[in-house]
Amino acid sequence: MKAADDPPGGAAATPDRTVVGGLARGSRAEIFDPASLRQLAADRVGGDIPLDPLARAGLEVLTDDLRRASPGLSFLGRKLLQQALIDRLIRRTEMTHGPGNSARTPAPVFIVGPFRTGSTFLHRLMATDPQFRCPTATEVSVPLGMSRADGHWPQDRVTRYLEQVGRLSPRLLQLHPVAADSAEECFALLEPSFLSPSFQFWAPLPGYNRWFAERPQEDWDAAYLIYGRLLSRIGAQAPQAPKRRWVLKSPFHMWGLPAILRGFPEALIVALSRPSEQTAPSTATLLEANRTVFARRGTVVDLGDEARAMMQIATARAEAARQTAPARFLDIAFDDLINTPVDTVQRIHAALGLSFDGADAARVATGAAEIGRTTAKS
Repeated sequence: MKAADDPPGGAAATPDRTVVGGLARGSRAEIFDPASLRQLAADRVGGDIPLDPLARAGLEVLTDDLRRASPGLSFLGRKLLQQALIDRLIRRTEMTHGPGNSARTPAPVFIVGPFRTGSTFLHRLMATDPQFRCPTATEVSVPLGMSRADGHWPQDRVTRYLEQVGRLSPRLLQLHPVAADSAEECFALLEPSFLSPSFQFWAPLPGYNRWFAERPQEDWDAAYLIYGRLLSRIGAQAPQAPKRRWVLKSPFHMWGLPAILRGFPEALIVALSRPSEQTAPSTATLLEANRTVFARRGTVVDLGDEARAMMQIATARAEAARQTAPARFLDIAFDDLINTPVDTVQRIHAALGLSFDGADAARVATGAAEIGRTTAKS
């Protein structure tokens, strides 16, 4: 694949492997050099980082776009993105160990829907039920091998990162409150495949988006195979606990629903909906708040058109998937979720063949009141 053009005033990048986990020295282009990133990741784990053709191509296209976007990124933004890429590479090493198929646990529940349809609220409400298991922000963010990364426990690392995010983009944590041990969406487990719509929230990525749109069915299947293996690895960290049903959520799963239906043949898809005129403005705000974490001050402009185009594609893909297996979907409207959360959760239990008694109803009612205050029904 063609390398990125040299940055103005800079020479072609050559790998610098002397700064493990920090910024590569030299021109900005070096910061996102694939070979340097792989070596930095390998230095952290003491071994090679395996890349299949899909991951190799995705990493090259993604880093090419990030190099081109570098003039609009802050120094700290470039450093955070470089570390994010290193973490995704390190996470790939987990696939060679432990269970390889999430189907060994009860069939999972996937909560999907456009941004701002109440998915966080429902996800954290489901997390209060001991029958279910929701991944935490730490589990999806920190590779399992980094038990004490940089002298800090994983939860401490996530907390420090969230504190940085709060300073760089205060609006983001208002839109999507999160803590190290809270239930969190799982798109980070898709990112080690380097086929994930979530990268669009880092920076403008026109080349990656074109490559992403052209991926065939088998690439999506491969990406969700990696996702399932990493999910199994997280579950295997507590083998003494009874096997509970995963409840997984992310709007980014709208792009991958066909692969989810194939890779998780017994999964229930809980599809949230809300009128687009209510979701579109806050989706654009969410996109802007995410990019502000990494951008130079004042460089993130109105992203309304980009957000609308992005969600039109996601909605079309999700609707096409629904047509192939309508019985696999349970539809929930935003207003019903917010106004009658107990009835909504009862419907999910019924769809799974699970009982729901008075104690369950009381727990959901209490949880809804508490969670609603912290998530703003996001």
